[in-house]
Formats: sequence, structure tokens, C-alpha cells
Amino acid sequence: MASNRKNFTKLIRTIAEEEGMQITGFSGDWAFRLEKDGKVRFTVGYHFPLNLSSVKELCQDKCLTYEVLTAAGVPAAEHLFFPNPVSVAGIDRDSAWNRALSILDAGKEVVVKNNYGTGGNQVYRVKTEEELKEIVDLIYQRSYAASLSPFYEIREEYRVVMLDGEPQLTIRKERESRINEKGEKEYLNWKHNLGQGATGIVVEDPEMLEKLYPIAKAAVKALGVRFCSADIIDTPEGLMILEVNAGVMLEHFSGQSEACFNKAKEIYRAAILASFQTP
Repeated sequence: MASNRKNFTKLIRTIAEEEGMQITGFSGDWAFRLEKDGKVRFTVGYHFPLNLSSVKELCQDKCLTYEVLTAAGVPAAEHLFFPNPVSVAGIDRDSAWNRALSILDAGKEVVVKNNYGTGGNQVYRVKTEEELKEIVDLIYQRSYAASLSPFYEIREEYRVVMLDGEPQLTIRKERESRINEKGEKEYLNWKHNLGQGATGIVVEDPEMLEKLYPIAKAAVKALGVRFCSADIIDTPEGLMILEVNAGVMLEHFSGQSEACFNKAKEIYRAAILASFQTP
């Protein structure tokens, strides 16, 4: 359970008060019970009562998300399933491993992730087969499956928050940086995660939004997810989905300014009200 969720907790409690809902927190406000007009709804973590449990599991599985999106013709970053043979039997592991080795043999890097991780945790770049084996074994200590991907040169990463097929917010993730001794901009982290120092910059450029929205809409349609955030990366190969999060976390974004807090409240309010409209 997360302990540092002060912005999220404040957002949900404020919405409940403004909408005349009774609210009860559980397990240190990790879960909320909301009641209005005889109806009861729960939020758990950053998950709202809108998505089916199967859809939540689908989005949490990076490799499965990639497979479903690819089958639907949605451009997505390659994620290959590499389970621990001790935990998962009967799954072909050779094709994923051979694909990873072919990437390394070409002089490129492989990204290894906990297939079910969040927030950029347990995400590694490797350059050799020895490193690959070491990192996979490390991930197996906490998860029964890893995902293997080619390293993409990400020019920009965007997040589009979607509710019932419509975009609610689009941000560009600006990584933390500094000016080095040569007077050049130097990024402090190769990851674009907001929880690891990046800042969410609201995207308002109509031309950019026109490129991002069709991909985000196609992704949520393919996955059947009602409320989510779709992460889209801009690479030399084009725009593509990196992952889709069924748990919508606006904790860091809402803490950037009063305007960001109010925007996050507007989005969460819409999601909560939508859940009460569902039988």
C-alpha cells in the first residue's frame, strides 16, 4: 500500500464533500467507500469503479497489452513475455530470448522490465547477454515474469488521460535536467516517469493533439478500458503506445500547481460521477 498519497487523498475527499457523498477511508486511505443516493462505490489505490477486473489485469500485463494492441493494428512498443519457468510452465520462452539476443548482437540495448511493474520501477537497460541473464534473475525474485523490449530512442513521451473514449488531459513528460560544464542540457534520468523526477507539461498544441488522440482512442477501444492513462512515445519509428494504465495516477501532476490540482480534481470528479451513473 502506498503511504505518500496526500494529493490523491485530498482530491477524493474534496470531491466527496463537494458532491454531498459520504466517504470512508480504509487502510490508511488506500481505499475509499463513497455513498450517495443509496449507491455505494469504491476506489482502491488509483483504480476507480469503471473498468472490468479483466480489463485491469489486461492493462497491468505489459506483454499482453502489446499483443492485444498489435492484433488490433494499434502501434505499440514491443514487449515480449519471458516468464520464470519455475512459476509458469508450458510457455515458449525461446522466441523471446532469441529476439533479445538478436537485438544485442546488432549492437543495440534491450530493456528488461517486471511485466507487472509500475512507476518505472524494476526497469533496466542491458547491453550484453550476461547482463540480460543477471537482470532477468533479479526480476524473478519479485515477479513471475519479465518483459523484454528493444530500447527505443524516445524523443518525447506523452500521457493522455482517457474517460469513456474521450481525452481529458494530455501532458508531455519533461525529464529532470541540468546544464553541464559545456553549457549543454543534460538529463538526469533516461526514464520519463513523473514519480522519478519528470514534470508533466500540459500539451495544448492542436497539431500535436491531433496526432496523439487517434492513437489513444484506438488503444482504449482495443482494450475495452473506460478510464485510463495511455502513455505514447515519439520515436524515429513513429508514435506508439508504450503502456496503458488502468489505474489513473495524477498524484505528482496535481502537486505541481494549483491549476494542476484543479485539473486533476475535474478528471477524478468526472470518473466518480460516471461510476454512479452505471447500474
